[in-house]
Amino acid sequence: NECLVVIINCWGFSNAIAALPIPHGPNIMNVKQLQNELTECKSYEEVLAVMRRTFSTIGFDYFFYGVQILESFKVPPLVAYSTYKEDWIAEYMVNNYALSDPIAYHYTRYTTPLFWHVDDDWSKHPYGRNAVEFMASVKEAGYTAGVCIPVFSRECTRGFINLSVNDHA
Repeated sequence: NECLVVIINCWGFSNAIAALPIPHGPNIMNVKQLQNELTECKSYEEVLAVMRRTFSTIGFDYFFYGVQILESFKVPPLVAYSTYKEDWIAEYMVNNYALSDPIAYHYTRYTTPLFWHVDDDWSKHPYGRNAVEFMASVKEAGYTAGVCIPVFSRECTRGFINLSVNDHA
């Protein structure tokens, strides 16, 4: 299996290094070009278009980029850019999946990437059966594998980029 080592340094976030599986071919992401293009974006739609093109170039079908600005002891809102299916996002919110999502659990507690597959043994996760049921829902929604990369900054922001595929071998 081919892998691509990617250093991500988006919008002032700390570097995250990941060896990403290349599901569709050995294309290389130019991080500096991505940063420059994102800096030039003037709208949500422009950011989505740049990220969609960049992440699909390295073989990922979907992405979710979420960021929170931690300003006080209140729960900060999550600003998100995503190409996930609207039905899946609605199901996630209606079922309050954030309480059983092992990927969300990971990004709030760790700085290392999480390489995940829906068929991994999620029963050993702290969410136990809830994590297993959640990942079954992820699979049913058509997502099979990916990598979640937590990102943090000196400006008190935290977030993650979750890149996923629907046909991972």
